[in-house]
Amino acid sequence: MIEFNKDKKEKTNSMKTRMLTAAIVCLLALCSKSIAQDTDPISVSRPEILPTTPAAAALIRNVTYPVNYSSGLVDINIPIYEIKIGEITLPIALSYHASGFRPNSTGKSWVGEGWSLSAEPSISRSIAGQDDFDTYGYYSMGCSSKRNDVNFLYKWAKGEDDGQPDQFFYSLIDKSGSFYFSYKRDNDTRVIKTHPYQPVEITTNRFESSRFGHEFHITDENGFQYHFGRSISGNKIYMERSATSYNVLQDATDWKVISWKGTEIISPSRRDTVSFIYDEYQHMTDIDKGNDFLQIEDRSTYTGAVTGEKIYPKLTNFINNRTYINSVDVTEPSSLLNIILNEVSVGAMPEKHPIMKELMLKKISYRGGWTEFQRDAYQNLEYISVYDIAGGLLKKVRFYYSDFSDSRSKSCFLLDSIDVIDSDGKMVERYRMGYYDHSYTPLHGSLREPDHWGFWKKDLSGEPSQTMTAIAKPKERIKVSNVISGIPHDNLELTVMGDEKQAGELTCRRGVLKSIVFPTGGITQFDYEQNYYGPEKTPARLVGGLHIREIREYDPVSGKTMIKRLEYGPGSMLHIPNDYDYYYSQEIEYYVNGNRYESVRSRNYMARPKTNFLYPGGMPIMYEDITEYRLYVNGNDTVDAGKTVYNYLFYDGTYADSLLFD
Repeated sequence: MIEFNKDKKEKTNSMKTRMLTAAIVCLLALCSKSIAQDTDPISVSRPEILPTTPAAAALIRNVTYPVNYSSGLVDINIPIYEIKIGEITLPIALSYHASGFRPNSTGKSWVGEGWSLSAEPSISRSIAGQDDFDTYGYYSMGCSSKRNDVNFLYKWAKGEDDGQPDQFFYSLIDKSGSFYFSYKRDNDTRVIKTHPYQPVEITTNRFESSRFGHEFHITDENGFQYHFGRSISGNKIYMERSATSYNVLQDATDWKVISWKGTEIISPSRRDTVSFIYDEYQHMTDIDKGNDFLQIEDRSTYTGAVTGEKIYPKLTNFINNRTYINSVDVTEPSSLLNIILNEVSVGAMPEKHPIMKELMLKKISYRGGWTEFQRDAYQNLEYISVYDIAGGLLKKVRFYYSDFSDSRSKSCFLLDSIDVIDSDGKMVERYRMGYYDHSYTPLHGSLREPDHWGFWKKDLSGEPSQTMTAIAKPKERIKVSNVISGIPHDNLELTVMGDEKQAGELTCRRGVLKSIVFPTGGITQFDYEQNYYGPEKTPARLVGGLHIREIREYDPVSGKTMIKRLEYGPGSMLHIPNDYDYYYSQEIEYYVNGNRYESVRSRNYMARPKTNFLYPGGMPIMYEDITEYRLYVNGNDTVDAGKTVYNYLFYDGTYADSLLFD
């Protein structure tokens, strides 16, 4: 069963994010002049990327990335089973997100690339700045009353204090949404606010001294109660955590909670309870945590320079979180690639790996039986088995996969088929899936293949980029200065072997769902088009990601095929990328005993942008006007079935905006 949007007109919130303190951060964090030693300079450092589990990422994406024509997507949903006990009905289903292949995404899903399984309620979060529950986090400090405090704003810009709450995302049986911590202005009392508003009551409390000890409770408008993080009995704690470590076997010290798993659902009458049990799976992630980073320091005004003394530009290059070059003197025209090959110093900075303690659903218990979830050797979901109260098998669902990565990593799988088996062990239903362009095997965790928006960008027949750095390609040659007798001379050039970030035509279609064959013999096929902005599609206007262009649904009973063809109006982008999104410059002044002795120009080129190109949830573009044309084809006969025009109204009503009015 695949569900599509049928409303003629829809309204959806624009996900246009405007950072709460953009002006403050730009003023402080990207200031043109910084002072060292007496006051530490504020600079844009390489970001620490906190990994999240595939299930947590799917929850955030499903809340913030609308699956409708405004994002170019359709709702692709396969029901697996439905648990019915008293007042509680809990569906177990697969859903597919056809936005395109992202090689640096959150790692493999346990039900195949692009697919997610909805069964248990959960809460995930996106950390803004510091962890809300840290000592200097938003929840701990009560920051809403400090927004006009200059000292606080300065510490916020330096990353010492937390000035913006984390955004939390929740998923219940029949609804999902987000919330954040806020404070009442009169007494700084903590409150939880949903955004957008939903009539649910959310509470939290700490059950141990550690910041990890928070549990959540949600009661919806119908009286259903959901518990997250700790079971009612208190003997089970289910929270997913992530950190960085030099070795997956070495327990890290910087663990942060990234999601709280549902432990129980209680019916309004309190007669029925559904309970959830999980297995913990600790592992390294395939996500590349590092950010290739090139720093050039030149135009030194060292006051102690003697006549004829030369001060050469300094170059520092970070690759995959390792310092490969440390303060190399650029003494003649050269290329970054040659410098790296000649000056590489492997092991100068040991590489850290993101690791996580992921929770995998193991069992759902309820009055009348239970449902079990069994994984294979690669941690993919292999079986879902449903049992009655006496332990008799009622139904079994088996999942089959093919490897979409190289034979060594086993990091990416495609869901090939699903078999439904009855209580006698007989296969009674089968779903089969087909995918586009999966002959080449890209790996998760690479910075060298994504476009500006994080999607795969290489030509379908091409190999990954072999450049030694993944920084966004700036101008071909960068002028650098040496200093002779205290006077700068722009007489050197540095050629940077950077990475081109422009999106490619249908390059991110690798491994994207092409067709589903249903147990009835029905077939649904999907055809995609590359996203683009403006009135027409040109290579320069291509945007990362895909939108649905055509859907073909074949009915074996009638022999007819229904075709839906979609035409999109101009797409709306949050920001058009440019070179300055990957670059910033500073003048740093060094002082000793209050006296300046040197100033240096510091230019910094990055692989990841300092500007946000994406709407919340990772959506690269939004469409306001879409026309759906419908045709019925039966042999040589084609019947025009009319059209539907979809109009989406976007407004800036986002989580970040709402903070302005707290």
